[in-house]
Amino acid sequence: MNDRDFGSYYNRRRLFTAIKAVLIVFCVTMLTSCQPLLLRLPEKSLGKYLLRKAGAGSSLEEVNEYIETLEYKKKYPYIKEPYRSGTYPHPEFGDAYLDVYLGDYMGILWLVSVVAFWIFDSDDLLIDVMVVKYRDAP
Repeated sequence: MNDRDFGSYYNRRRLFTAIKAVLIVFCVTMLTSCQPLLLRLPEKSLGKYLLRKAGAGSSLEEVNEYIETLEYKKKYPYIKEPYRSGTYPHPEFGDAYLDVYLGDYMGILWLVSVVAFWIFDSDDLLIDVMVVKYRDAP
């Protein structure tokens, strides 16, 4: 084996090692970023999913029991006033709501926080679940 053959062999070996390292880093990143798959659903789809799981017409106590089964970050107090959407002209929904910070995940360039609002009527029965995603810098 002459010097020229040794150099190309050495460079090929370095190249394959670098490719393996990049693939390992990519796989680990994908596995860790796929943890909150449910949170990655679009807002409307996640809201429909949560409403279906909690059950439209459920009482406040039943909804609280369901929320306790979720892995959430923070649960805020029950608020006895209509939920106001963040969009102008701020439409109102229901007579009371309960909001829960479900968690966050890393998007492509930003951190995405996910909050769900369980909306109740005047009899404290569930009528809808709205999900809002906030994007912020990591």
